[in-house]
Amino acid sequence: MSAWLTGEMVVVILSFVAGLPVGLVGLSLLFGKAKRGNGIFSPLILYVIGSLIALASVVGAYNGQPKTGFGVLVAFGCFVLARKRSN
Repeated sequence: MSAWLTGEMVVVILSFVAGLPVGLVGLSLLFGKAKRGNGIFSPLILYVIGSLIALASVVGAYNGQPKTGFGVLVAFGCFVLARKRSN
């Protein structure tokens, strides 16, 4: 009798099952409405987070890591959201 799920498939499935709710809560906290009509992150915090993500992406690209463009896009999104909230 052989298992139809390999070790890698179990990890992928468990990562998705655990990561989906965490991701949804994160999106809710980031874009949700707080008491003053904004998310929980202030524009300053969004600029700091975006800068750290951009820095990590540049360092990753320098070290030859693939898919660092996603980090740059997330950083750009943080900058846009911070500018939108500061207005």
